[in-house]
Parts: sequence; C-alpha cells; structure tokens
Amino acid sequence: MKKGRRRKWWVLLVLALIVAAVLAGYYFGFEREKEEGTSVVSKNKIPSDIKESPAPMGPSRVEEAIPPAKEAVQSPEVRDKESPVLEDPCKAMDDQLHEFFNYLDTRSYIQDLEKGIDTYERFKVLINKLPSNPPMPSGEALDKEIMIRNVFFFFRTFGRKDIRLIKEIMRNEADTLEMNLDFFYRWLMLGDKCPDPEGIRPSFDLTYTYAGYLMNTLGGRANLTRRPTGLRLLFTYYCVLIIHEADKKGRNKYGIDVLPEIDPLIQEIGLYPDFLFQGNYVDRLNQIKDYYLQKR
Repeated sequence: MKKGRRRKWWVLLVLALIVAAVLAGYYFGFEREKEEGTSVVSKNKIPSDIKESPAPMGPSRVEEAIPPAKEAVQSPEVRDKESPVLEDPCKAMDDQLHEFFNYLDTRSYIQDLEKGIDTYERFKVLINKLPSNPPMPSGEALDKEIMIRNVFFFFRTFGRKDIRLIKEIMRNEADTLEMNLDFFYRWLMLGDKCPDPEGIRPSFDLTYTYAGYLMNTLGGRANLTRRPTGLRLLFTYYCVLIIHEADKKGRNKYGIDVLPEIDPLIQEIGLYPDFLFQGNYVDRLNQIKDYYLQKR
C-alpha cells in the first residue's frame, strides 16, 4: 500500500515538473505569426555584408574581408586612385552592433517602457549576467534539482523589466529575423579574430553551454517549443552549428549528440515557406550530417 502511494506521488511530481516546464516556456513564448522574429538590424538599413547568405560555410566574413596579396606592387598614387579604401571588418561589426542599439533608443515603444533608457548599456548588463550562474546542459535524468533549475533558469537570471524589454523588441523588430540572427551568430563566434575592448562578448565555452541547454534539456526545449516556428527553427539551427563547432574543436565536454536532430530539422526548414535562405540552411545541415556519418 505504501509503495503504491509512493509511486503515485512520484508520478504526480514528474507531471508537475513537466507542467512547470511548459509554463516556463509559455512565459517566454512570443506572439505567433505577426510577432515572429528577433531584430538586431534597423528596418530602414540592413547592412549589405549580411544580406547575401547567413552562416557562411567557408571562411568567416571577417577573414574574407582581408584582401589577397597583389602580384605587382603599385605606387601609392595609383593605388589610391584605383583601389577603394577597405573598411576594417571588425570595426564594421562593432559599428553595426552599436547602430542597432542607437536605433532602438529612438523607438517609441522602447521609451514607453522606460524613459531615457540606454539599450546598449542594458544589453551589456544582460550579457554580463550570463556567466554568473549558467544552466546545466546535461544530467537532468540523474538529478531532479538540475531539471528544476533549468526549467526556471530565465526566471532566476533576468528580472521582469529585462524580460519585458526583450519580448517587446522581439515583437516590434520582426522584419529582419534571418539577418539579425546571422549577425549575432557571427558576432558570438568571432573568438580572437576581433578585439573585444569592453569584454562583453561571451566566450565560446559559454556560448556552447547555452546552445546545449536549449537543445538538450527539458527547460531549454520548452522555451524553444513555445517560440514561433521560424524563430524556433533558426535558434535550433544555430545551436546545431555551435555544438558542431565544439565537436570540431574537441570542446563538446557534455557529449551532446546533434546528429539525431539534423534530419527532423532539415525536414521542418524545407517545409517552412518564409525563409529567404532556406537552401543555405539545408545545405549546411547536410554537410554537418555527412561530417558525423563519416566518423561513425
């Protein structure tokens, strides 16, 4: 009799945790369809350097921006007349980041939330919170405390004002979703290719930890599931890219296996009609899939 009661309580506990996960995901869910997307580029000015193809399969655009050596050396006068001055790609990315937050500061819905807010300064505060108490990308099956912490992770990390600000930006800046996520992915993956004088860019290991959390835990998956379809697919796509990069670098310390996620993701992206770069995503995922199949 006692065993039956204990089993019943364990079933109720598991159900309660699942409900909590769904509610946590719903809390951070965004309006479907009309509110879909996250924008980090002004609607009026989408920089041309991220318009062509997100998440390039070859060298990064920072590397591509470095001009090849000339076969013949030209005089300064000829060079100045014939060759345009190339902008520093690292400075261009930094300028692009600041330009977006300057644009946000002019938006009426932002000022309605908090008069005189400096969104770039708030962004730095939020970024600096990420390493203080990161989620656990694995171990939920062995320790229910890890699962509970992961389910309520965003509640513990960000305040109500921060959450509301993020949701309003996502709701109002939905027109350049793909370009924006591409830009942030490249910004996160810069590593030591570009300086970080303010020390705000998360380390690769921290970026990997959060990607693993979103793909490999109950709380992370609940958050992704409640997102609009396009945003969920793109977040999942970039998480796969990040974890794949960790595998190539030998830094997938939690042993997260993304191969089972790739075929369903390819199928969903292939059926989603609104992506501008649908073919690029599918090609990249097929390359990653081949990489893992060749190693097995």
